[in-house]
Amino acid sequence: MGVGDIGDPRWPFLSAEVALLARLLREGRPVLGVCLGAQLMAHALGASVHPLYVGDPPVRHREVGWGAVTFAARTDTEPSLVGLSESEVVLHWHGDTFDLPSGATLLASTLACQNQMFRFGRRAFGLQFHVEVTAEEIPRWVREDEAFVVAANGAGGPERILSDTVRYMPRHRRIGDRMIQNMLSALLDDSA
Repeated sequence: MGVGDIGDPRWPFLSAEVALLARLLREGRPVLGVCLGAQLMAHALGASVHPLYVGDPPVRHREVGWGAVTFAARTDTEPSLVGLSESEVVLHWHGDTFDLPSGATLLASTLACQNQMFRFGRRAFGLQFHVEVTAEEIPRWVREDEAFVVAANGAGGPERILSDTVRYMPRHRRIGDRMIQNMLSALLDDSA
């Protein structure tokens, strides 16, 4: 499902979720949105959410698997990024993207998808990529979403994601835990 499915009777909760996000963001409340959550946040803030296209002429692109994000903010001064390198390998699993919401700060990009992470105010974060996922979850994601993986990466995509997981997960777990800890500190900071 995606933002384009708002109003679809199969996903009746999406409209209420966007309304809740809009209220929380307007009030400066803590919010963390991952993947669809970031897209719903962007939509709630009035930004366009749309399929990801790359190239000239533009072609539909799905960013699925392990790949680097480059941080647009300094990792020594942006609280959510402290302790990270300027670029880190993370897990991507999306075919949509969003425009940066007005008033938001861009925190991370990839070559294919400019808006990978943003901060709105001091206590709201949207991440297009996944730092929360564990090694145990990835085989299930690959199995249950195999058609999407193959559409993004070809017939060998599932096996590549699984082998890349062995390679990247040890560092990913450390950076993911660090980023989550950083964001939670900001989310729970009542002085902000």
